[in-house]
Amino acid sequence: AFQSYKQLRNIELPAVTDIEEYAFYKCESLTTASIPSAKTIRKNAFIGCQALTNLDISGVTQIWNLGTSEQNYLLSAFGSDAYPNCDLVLNSALEQYCYAADGTSQNGPLVKLKIEGHDSSGSPYSYTITFRSITFK
Repeated sequence: AFQSYKQLRNIELPAVTDIEEYAFYKCESLTTASIPSAKTIRKNAFIGCQALTNLDISGVTQIWNLGTSEQNYLLSAFGSDAYPNCDLVLNSALEQYCYAADGTSQNGPLVKLKIEGHDSSGSPYSYTITFRSITFK
């Protein structure tokens, strides 16, 4: 919908429930996105959005809804990019997938989101995406 739109800085979509593949791909100026009713955010939706400082996707309640593709295998909505300046707001149902800076414990501020899945051949893989902070609603 907004792919590569360079002037997009802030977006608020309170009633949108599904973010399609590549929806905000390479929106390089996007700093704030509030999409609290989204239940599914498909693969590559936020790749190239390194200017993000605040992202509210607190409506997503299942980890596989952060990147599922139509082929039913998991590709992250964020790619393997880091978002070191972004405060991520998630649903508390996803807290178990979030970790401290060491990537393995939940001791300390949560900054890493781990998304695991299987590719089309059934081989497991995972993505760990780093944010400035992760909070929960």
